[in-house]
Amino acid sequence: MPRICLLLVACLLPVATAAAQDLRAALQALRNGALGEPEFDRALPLLPQMLTSDSSTTVAGAAYLVGKHRRTECAPDLLRALADHDAGDRPIEAVQRALLDALIQLDFAAPGEILLRRPQRQLADHLYLALACEKQPRRRADNMFGLVSLGWIETRAHWAAACRLTAAADPRIAAWLVKGTDIELCCVVHDVDSEPGFFGMGSGGGWSSSGSHWPPITNYELRLPGADQPLDDVGSKRTEHSRSGPSPEKVCVDERIEWRGRLLTHLVGQVAAAEVEALLAPMQVAFADNDSLTAAINAQVAARRARLRTVAMLLARRKLLEEPLSGLDKVRFVVEFVDHRSGEDKPALPRDSGDPAVILRDR
Repeated sequence: MPRICLLLVACLLPVATAAAQDLRAALQALRNGALGEPEFDRALPLLPQMLTSDSSTTVAGAAYLVGKHRRTECAPDLLRALADHDAGDRPIEAVQRALLDALIQLDFAAPGEILLRRPQRQLADHLYLALACEKQPRRRADNMFGLVSLGWIETRAHWAAACRLTAAADPRIAAWLVKGTDIELCCVVHDVDSEPGFFGMGSGGGWSSSGSHWPPITNYELRLPGADQPLDDVGSKRTEHSRSGPSPEKVCVDERIEWRGRLLTHLVGQVAAAEVEALLAPMQVAFADNDSLTAAINAQVAARRARLRTVAMLLARRKLLEEPLSGLDKVRFVVEFVDHRSGEDKPALPRDSGDPAVILRDR
């Protein structure tokens, strides 16, 4: 019997169901009580039924309580609730957030097929941690690549999964890094008679509510490995928020370029680090006019494409990339301008490179 079916069978046995009002009363008893109190102990067995409720508030509340009280016997019920919820027309973020959080709290290895069925980008960190609960190495690697394949490159979850795959020398991440997505580059445009500078930018923010949320909104903040840490050393911090909290911080283009460089360097080895650096280093172009700027960028991208072929061949030598040159000519380079020109009346930078494989965009 398939693994998913085995996990769900325990949830499908018939049980006597409580009325909706009884479930609401039981939820209140669990919310306000404590283990050992008569009302709390009587309500505890109703948690599985709460997870099948038509009320999203009841499902989210029950999931929060399952995680809070580490009710491991409810893990199959959480899984069924997640599968049923994601089968709906419009999955509700608060419900999916609570269900994923409970699975994480229980350290329950839910099948990746279910976790990845209806993923929500704003829950990327929850999704990463739920996928990472898988203990079997091959299935965990499949989970990580499933997350990478979503293409959420502005999330820390994406790069956390990429780090773990790189640490395991998984050939799938090698292929993704060189030809699975656009190659991002920065181009610092400066005046002819000035020295170029460089800067990065991140993005984040927060949310607030006039009322108090229950269950509280859980947040996970992933910590990507530092320069002196192993690539699979991904940490996390869990917080709860009832009135205000942080929004996920995005990984800006400068960080994404740095991470691609670090992961590629790890795969090809330090002896070939110069090739990766030459592939991804910021461009610096003095502005005379748009035509000359576009010509300079296209020439530099052509040189970077040659570097990309070299990096692909290095990966092939390490048995990490099959058919290394296949498809490389179709890889797009996305060049983001960092405008360091002076003056208020400076002309707009070009938006069209004349080459469909070279995309220009403003920061």
